[in-house]
Amino acid sequence: MSLHSVKASDKDSGNNARISYFLEDSQLNGMSASAYFSVNAESGEILAVRSFDYEQTKEFHIRVKAQDGGSPPLSSNVTVKILIQDQNDNPPQVLYPVQTGGSLVAEMVPRSADVGYLVTKVVAVDVDSGQNAWLSYKLQKATDRALFEVGLQNGEIRTIRQVTDKDAVKQRLTVIVEDNGQPSRSATVIVNVAVADSFPEVLSEFTDFTHDKEYNDNLTFYLVLALAVVSFLFITYVGGTGTMKQAISYEVYGTTDSRMSDIKCPRPFNAQTRYSIPEELKQGSVVGNLAKDLGLVVSELYRRKLRITSEAGKQYFNVDLGKGELVVIDRIDREELCGQRPSCLLPLELVIDNPLQLHRVEIEILDTNDNSPSFLTNEKVLKIAELANPGTRFLLESAQDPDVGHNSVRSYLISKNDHFKLTVKNHKDGRKIPELVLEKPLDREKLPVHNLILTAVDGGDPVRSGTSEITVIVLDNNDNAPQFEKQVYEANVSEKATPGTEILHVKATDSDEGLNGEIKYLFAEQTTYLILSLFDIEPSTGVIIVKGMLDHETNPLLRFDITAKDKGNPEMDGHCGVEIKIVDINDNIPEIIVTSLTTPVPEDSAVGTVIALISAKDPDSGNNGKITLSVSSKSPFKLNPSVSNHYSLVTNGPLDRETNNQYSVKISATDAGKPPLSSEKIILVELLDVNDNPPVFSHPSYVVYVKENHAPGKILCSVSATDPDSGDNAKISYSILDSKVQDVSVSSYVYINSDNGSIYSMHSFDYEKLKVFQIQVQAKDQGSPSLSSNTTVHVFILDQNDNAPAVIYPSSAALGSLSHQRMPRTAKAGHLVTKVTAVDADSGHNAWISYKLAEATDTSLFTVNLYTGEVRTKRAASEQDDSSQRLLIEIKDDGEPVQSATVTVSILMEDGLHEPILDLRHKVAEPKQENWENHPLFDSLSGLGVRVISGDFSHLSG
Repeated sequence: MSLHSVKASDKDSGNNARISYFLEDSQLNGMSASAYFSVNAESGEILAVRSFDYEQTKEFHIRVKAQDGGSPPLSSNVTVKILIQDQNDNPPQVLYPVQTGGSLVAEMVPRSADVGYLVTKVVAVDVDSGQNAWLSYKLQKATDRALFEVGLQNGEIRTIRQVTDKDAVKQRLTVIVEDNGQPSRSATVIVNVAVADSFPEVLSEFTDFTHDKEYNDNLTFYLVLALAVVSFLFITYVGGTGTMKQAISYEVYGTTDSRMSDIKCPRPFNAQTRYSIPEELKQGSVVGNLAKDLGLVVSELYRRKLRITSEAGKQYFNVDLGKGELVVIDRIDREELCGQRPSCLLPLELVIDNPLQLHRVEIEILDTNDNSPSFLTNEKVLKIAELANPGTRFLLESAQDPDVGHNSVRSYLISKNDHFKLTVKNHKDGRKIPELVLEKPLDREKLPVHNLILTAVDGGDPVRSGTSEITVIVLDNNDNAPQFEKQVYEANVSEKATPGTEILHVKATDSDEGLNGEIKYLFAEQTTYLILSLFDIEPSTGVIIVKGMLDHETNPLLRFDITAKDKGNPEMDGHCGVEIKIVDINDNIPEIIVTSLTTPVPEDSAVGTVIALISAKDPDSGNNGKITLSVSSKSPFKLNPSVSNHYSLVTNGPLDRETNNQYSVKISATDAGKPPLSSEKIILVELLDVNDNPPVFSHPSYVVYVKENHAPGKILCSVSATDPDSGDNAKISYSILDSKVQDVSVSSYVYINSDNGSIYSMHSFDYEKLKVFQIQVQAKDQGSPSLSSNTTVHVFILDQNDNAPAVIYPSSAALGSLSHQRMPRTAKAGHLVTKVTAVDADSGHNAWISYKLAEATDTSLFTVNLYTGEVRTKRAASEQDDSSQRLLIEIKDDGEPVQSATVTVSILMEDGLHEPILDLRHKVAEPKQENWENHPLFDSLSGLGVRVISGDFSHLSG
C-alpha cells in the first residue's frame, strides 16, 4: 500500500541530476525498517509491506536517502514521520461488575430507596482511541424496565421510581456497552440486583447466588489516550521544501466519561486550565474533571460554593458539584460565537469561597464541518465579448463557509466544458477567489450562451460542497476591460470619521475609446449588506467615502471588492480588492466588574485578607484598552494585581468596627488612551464585630450609704457598664464576685440583678455590728470568648438612734451589798458626792448623752452636771437635812427620737465613816467583769474611766 511520496530536486543536469531513493536501515520495534516499509527507487513512493496495529505502535520514524547518479554521487537525507491511524478493531472491556466463573454477586437495594438511588456503576474501557473509545451505556433487558435506568455517559444504574413492596426481590439487568466507532463494537454485562432490606431475605430468593472466591483481584486498568491523527510529513532538501497533502490535528480525550485537560495549573489564585472540545456537543457531555485538574476536593465543593462566571454572558457550562465535572448545558455553535476567527476560546472564571480563590478556565471550541459552502447568489450572469482572447480572466463570486481551517472552502470546481477552465487566486488573507479563464475563442453564432456549474468544496471530513449556476452570455464588440492600477487598495480611517469623509480613490483605465472607454465604479455583486451600509463610492470618480457609523471594536478590518465597468456593448469590467483598517479611538470607558465580594468582614481580619475579586475590561485596543486600577488611599485596603486585568481587593491595615462600622471603597479604572478615560465603582464593605472591647463601668468605684435597720430587699444602688461592641458582644450581665464580710460570703448580704446591675440587700444591717464593707461587681459581655471588668462598691452603714443610753455607774450589781452613796454631813457646797456614768452604743449625735435630775428628796441640796453626770451639793449640808436622800437621774441621748434611761442614787449622810471612802472607790472602780465587761456596747467605749472623787473625809479619820 502506498503511503506517501518524497520528492527531491538536483540543480545539476544529466546523470548528475538523476535521483534515486533508498530506505536507510534502522531498527523499528526490534526489527529492520525494511520489514515494515519499502521505497520506490525512481519515484520516491513509500510503500507499506505489512499491516500495522495502532494499539502496539502509533508512529514510526524512517530515514530516506536521495542520491544522484554523478561520480562521485552526492546525497541528502530526510526523516519521514509516519503516524498510524486508529481503527475500531477492539470491543469495550467491562472492568466492573467482575465476570467470574460462578454466579454474579447481587447488588443490594433497600426497599426504602427513593428515586435516583445509585445501585451500582458499570465501568468499561476501550483500548482504541478517539471516537472509537467513546463509550455509551444502555439498558438492553431488565426484569422491570420501569424500575431502573442506566446513565448513557457514565454507566450509573439508578432507580427511576420509588421502590415498593410489590417489586420482585430478584432483578436481572442486561447492560450493553458500545463504542462510537464505525462500525461500532459492543460488550454486554449482566447485573443482578436484590431488592431487600436484609441479607437473609436475599438468601431466600437468591439461593443460586454464590460468592466466587477466586475472582480476579488483579484487574488491569487502561489509560487510553485518544489521538486522532491526520498525517503531516515533511521532506527537506537543499534548495526546496516538500509538503504532505494533509495537516496534523491532535485531540486528547479520556476513555470513560471524563475528558481530561491538556493544561494543569492548580495554583490558588491565577490558575489557568484549558480544555478543547468540538462544537455541537450534546447537553450533559463531560468537558473535563475540574476537581481533579485543579487539585480540589470533590466533597468540599458544596461547602466552598464553587460557581462559574462567564464573560460571554450566556452560560454554556455548569459544574456537577457531586463529581467535580464540567458539563455542557447548552448548544455550542462555534460559528455563532466566534465567526471566522481562527481561534475560538470561551473564558470562564471559577470562584470558590473559604478561602476565596479564582481559577481561570479556557474552553477551546474546535470547529466541526457542520456547514456547507454557499454562494450569495445561486445564479450569476456573465457577459463576455465574442472577441475575448483566450487567457482572459473573469472574477467569479467566492463562496462563504462559516467553518474555519480545513473545514472552510479549500477548492473550486467547474463543470466540464470546451471553452473555460477554472483557476483560484489566493489572497494574502487566506481567501480563495475563483476566476473563470477562457481557453478557446468564443463564437456567438455557434453558441451564444454557456451554462456552467461552479462548485465550492471544503476540506472537512466528510466533504461538503455548494454550487452556483454561471450563465455566460457571449456578446460582440468592446474587447478591452477596465484595468485597475492596483490589485488591492489599502487605507486607514478613524472609527470617529463622520459620514461623507473621503477614505481613498480607486482608479481604473480602459484602452477603448468612446463609451467603451468610459468607466463607472460600483461595489461588486457579492458585497455584503454591512459594507454597503458603511461605505459608498462615487460612480464617476471611484472615491470611497464613509456612509455609516464605524466601530473598531465590532469590525477592525473590512474587505470588499470594487468593480469598474465600461459603457461598451457588451460591458467589460475589471475588479480590485479594498482593505480598510478602522483605527481605534479611545471611545470606551473602562468597566469595573466585581466578580466576588465577601461582606461583612471580621474587624480582626489579618492584613492581606481578600475582600473582593475585581476585573476590568475595555473593548478598545492598544493603549486605549490598557487599564490601571487604583483604590482610594484613605481606606485600609489595596489592590493586588493577578492575571491580566484581574485584581484582588485586600486589607492593608487594621480594621476597627468601633471607629468605622463600614467603608465605602472607591475603585477607579483608567485606560492609557489620550485623553484617558476612567470610571469608578463604590464597593461597600461592612465590618463584622469581634469581641475586642471589655465592658467599662461608668465609675471606677461606687460609694453607697445605707441606713441601718432598713427593710430587706431594698435596692442599695445600681452599677452601669457599657460595651462599644455590638450584638452579643455588647450584651452585658452583672454578677457579684465572691468575697468575705466578717467571715461570711458577701452573697449572704446582697444580690444583684444580672440584667440591669441593681444591687439589693438580703436583710437589714446593724450599724453597731457592721459599719462598712466592700462588694466586687463584675460586668461580663456575651462574646466568645467573653470579656469582663470589675468595680468596687463601698457600702457604708448609717447609724440610727436605736439604742438607749446604758448606765455603767452606779450599778447595783457592781456595788455588791453596798446600796448607798455616803457623804459627810459636814460637806460644803460643791462637794462631789458621786458621778453617774452612762454610754450609748450609737454614734454621732445619737451617742451624745446629757444628765438631768428628775426627782430628789431635797432638790435644793443636790445638782447634776448636764454633760459629766457629776452629782454635787448645791449648798452645805445641815443637821436638819434628812440623813437619807434619794435622787432619780434621767439620762438622754441626742438622737431622733430621743432615747433615755434613769438611775436612782441613794445618799446616806453620816457624821463619820467607819470604812475609808478610798476602799469604797476601789470597789466601785472594779466592778465584776462578768456583769458588764461583755456588754455589747463595751467595745465602743475607748479609754472610758469611772472615777469616784471624794470630798474632805479628814474629819472621819478620827
